[in-house]
Amino acid sequence: MASLRNDEWRDYDDVDENSFTEISPLLVSQKREQLSSPSIIESLDYDRCPNEPYMAFISTKTKSLVRWLNLKDWIMFGVIGITTGVVAFAIDMGVKYLSEAKFHTTFSFVSEYSDTIMVPMMIYVAFSLLYCLIAAAAVAVTPEAAGSGIPEIKCYLNGIRLPKVVRIKTLACKAFGVLFSVAGGTSDGISIV
Repeated sequence: MASLRNDEWRDYDDVDENSFTEISPLLVSQKREQLSSPSIIESLDYDRCPNEPYMAFISTKTKSLVRWLNLKDWIMFGVIGITTGVVAFAIDMGVKYLSEAKFHTTFSFVSEYSDTIMVPMMIYVAFSLLYCLIAAAAVAVTPEAAGSGIPEIKCYLNGIRLPKVVRIKTLACKAFGVLFSVAGGTSDGISIV
């Protein structure tokens, strides 16, 4: 029985399932389901390559409009850079204040219970667990905020639009989750020096 390679399978997208005697029915039903449902992942074309149609389009526009189009891109890059810096600064300051609160409370219990270390240690662990639970709740609100986000952004920059990844809600939940998970003592996100 011959089997089809992945690149051969793409050539048979529009062929009737009865013509596939060497492919399992599960693969055929999965492929039919993929073809019948609209794709939630779409391809973006945001790069302006200087080809003939684009140059013809630009030649019909005024110089001031072309300058505005270029300036608009640089303004957007600047806004994205400033926003990234502000969010990173806010996360850094939040981690600092949450960690100070955790350590200050722990040290106050160390001085109060000088005969045993168990009570201060339990307070420290309780703070860490509470912070990590809050971080997990942030990811439960928006599951797209889980993980580093680097693969998703690489996909987006390569022209593949993944649903719900580049949203303000995802950014807020990811920042909130990183803030509390790092303050909780996990070794993800930014590192505290």
